[in-house]
Amino acid sequence: MEYLIRTFTHEGETVLDNCMGSGTTGVASANTGRQFIGMELDGRYFEIASDRIRSAIPAPANDNAAKADETQQVLPLSSYESRHNYRQWPSAVSVRPDTVGITSFCHNPL
Repeated sequence: MEYLIRTFTHEGETVLDNCMGSGTTGVASANTGRQFIGMELDGRYFEIASDRIRSAIPAPANDNAAKADETQQVLPLSSYESRHNYRQWPSAVSVRPDTVGITSFCHNPL
């Protein structure tokens, strides 16, 4: 996966994975100096991916530990829905909004 990320992106760019699974793409992004945004419906896989990616993010180069804590954000879909006005399109798949997780890990070495 790291080979693909190095081949098709540049250091500092953002990689999007809308089916994050266990977080392999996120780990590869962290290992190659890319930012990462991942989404996962299954809460179990979401937790596994979050832990794996968090472990792969290198410690910040400076002493600002608070900045490292700000590099991740986890939002349930319901919090997104409450802040945005959008049209609900009919779907053949039924998804409970409270089961969708969105996470973003950004590593910005200084």
